[in-house]
Amino acid sequence: MTPTLAGRLETRIVLSFFVALPVLVFAGMANIIFIMLAVGVALDFVYNYLQYKRWDGDWPLVFSFIAGVTEGIILWLIIDIRIPIYVLILVLTLTAQVLLGVFFPYRRFKGGRIL
Repeated sequence: MTPTLAGRLETRIVLSFFVALPVLVFAGMANIIFIMLAVGVALDFVYNYLQYKRWDGDWPLVFSFIAGVTEGIILWLIIDIRIPIYVLILVLTLTAQVLLGVFFPYRRFKGGRIL
């Protein structure tokens, strides 16, 4: 699946509120969800630009993981927390790649859009 900008944004919002928020509430850091969402949305525009600059316009899984690590580093620099961000990156990456495909099977044909 090659995500479109709308698909990236929808996926980010769904993952932020239904996966990341419960993890952050459990870790006692629910107040950073909006910072995480703002950084992610800003970087989605960069990822979309980079995706369309590639010769095949594809966005492989390794790029998604690198993007997650990049976002984690940026959040670490902004908020100065260490361990939970990288755990959150792994949880969000696995959820996006595995569980969203199970619960929203047609998402892959709609450029990552959930709705």
